[in-house]
Amino acid sequence: MTRHRQGLQAGSDTEASIITAVDTSGRAVLFAGTIVCIAILGMFALGVTFFYGLALATTIGVALTMAASLTLMPAQLGFLGPRVLSRRQRARMLISTQETARPAAVTTGRRYAKVSPAPGGPSPRPRSS
Repeated sequence: MTRHRQGLQAGSDTEASIITAVDTSGRAVLFAGTIVCIAILGMFALGVTFFYGLALATTIGVALTMAASLTLMPAQLGFLGPRVLSRRQRARMLISTQETARPAAVTTGRRYAKVSPAPGGPSPRPRSS
C-alpha cells in the first residue's frame, strides 16, 4: 500500500504504480512467506504429533495470506485508484498537475515575482525615526 501511494504521489499512473509496488514489495512478501512456511513445517521434524496439526494449519494460513496479498491487494488498489490517498494528498496532486499544465510564462513570472530586487537596482530606503 505504501509503495503504491508513493508511486501515485510521484506522478505515475495507477497501473504503473501497482506494478512497481507488486514488483518490489511483492517479492519480499513471497520470499518471507515461503521462509515462514518452511520454518513452521520444521515442526514435523520434532516428532511430536500434537504439533502436526498446528504446523499444517499455520502453514495453510500463511500461504493463503500470502496468496491474497499478491492477488487481491493489487486488484483492490486498481479498483480504488487514487482514492487510497488522503484528501490532502489528492488535493496536492491536483494542484501540482494544474501548475504543470499552465503556460511557462505564468509559472516563470510567479517564480520571479517573489525574488528580491537585482543587485545594483533600487534599494529600499532606510526608515527615518
